[in-house]
Amino acid sequence: GKRPGTGGARARSKRAKQPDNRSTITTTTATAATVNVYDAVLGEAQDLLNAAQEAQALGRLKMAAAYQLLLHARLVGLGKRFDRARIA
Repeated sequence: GKRPGTGGARARSKRAKQPDNRSTITTTTATAATVNVYDAVLGEAQDLLNAAQEAQALGRLKMAAAYQLLLHARLVGLGKRFDRARIA
């Protein structure tokens, strides 16, 4: 990492918050709740993918790789959840 006072550090800018346009409707049925869980994970995956793309475009390759690893873990977890739901 960068040490404070080295003069080479650039000011970090925070990403603008994107409006959350995913469904916020809560339902009582198990199937609809499961679909909402999938939507939430896919929404998070989209956010991680966007963050990885932005980090890579800014030359922050280690940060981009970290976002991609998180994305991979979320997608693997989603696949496992989906497989369990299909068996039950």
